[in-house]
Amino acid sequence: MIVLASGKRIDPLEIEAHYCQSPFVKEVCITDRLHAVVVPNMQLMRERKIANIGDLLRFELEGLADKLPAEQRLLGYRISFDPLPRAGSEIN
Repeated sequence: MIVLASGKRIDPLEIEAHYCQSPFVKEVCITDRLHAVVVPNMQLMRERKIANIGDLLRFELEGLADKLPAEQRLLGYRISFDPLPRAGSEIN
């Protein structure tokens, strides 16, 4: 659970699922204060011969943000090309 300065509680799993609606987003992990790590769907990017991944992801995430209340929108993100570690997975 993320608690905003206003005291409102936000479930990061719901926000992650919302942003993963884009076919170009493989994974999203909300970190502190509505910042995220976004893993692009590189297989789809290659199939569609998309070269500018950053611009496409920005367009996709901004479009999805418009469908969320302001307090649930990402404040920032970074792109990672490595899969996100998951509970029970080994981290090297």
